[in-house]
Amino acid sequence: MRTLEIDPSATTRDVLVIDDNCLVRDALGELLTSAGFRVTLAESGTAGLERFAHGHFDVIVTDVRMPGPDGWEVARRIRQASADVGIIVMSASLDQREAMGDGDAPRVMTLAKPFSLEELIGIIDRLVALSE
Repeated sequence: MRTLEIDPSATTRDVLVIDDNCLVRDALGELLTSAGFRVTLAESGTAGLERFAHGHFDVIVTDVRMPGPDGWEVARRIRQASADVGIIVMSASLDQREAMGDGDAPRVMTLAKPFSLEELIGIIDRLVALSE
């Protein structure tokens, strides 16, 4: 297993993780926090949209399948509210991916489960770089 090297001088990024599976949500929260990110957790699309409306986030990580607004709907609503935030939509079944629609997909990336922490951080870094 590779050791993740963390640059302590790097600017801390704010990440919102939205997943209805508490095991996945909590694990991602702990892993990203240990990698130096400030993490906020949400247990549903509705809760994620509420937290987004009341905070500042560099990147949103959302699961696709959730009760209420699913991950694609969350991504659409966040994109309508902010063109600057990066969005990662993750799913074990990305073959069922719903199109975001023309013009809605900039800075929206998909991530197939299972994935490594290095893959997730790499995508976060790419999304943040696009906004700088």
